[in-house]
Amino acid sequence: MAEGRRIRIVVGDRTIRVALRATPTADAVWTALPFGARGNVWGDEVYFSTPVQREEEADARAIVEA
Repeated sequence: MAEGRRIRIVVGDRTIRVALRATPTADAVWTALPFGARGNVWGDEVYFSTPVQREEEADARAIVEA
């Protein structure tokens, strides 16, 4: 698993820079890039689907720190 992988998510006129963690799910997302998706914004939160299908990680959380 590679450390220091950074991606850019563009939603309308907003750009969100994301550092991927060293996890199997992040590896699958990195491998699937680039992909497009229709996103939904709710307040400061952005939701979108990905072409990645994985089992939930052992330390998965519903709410994360920004």
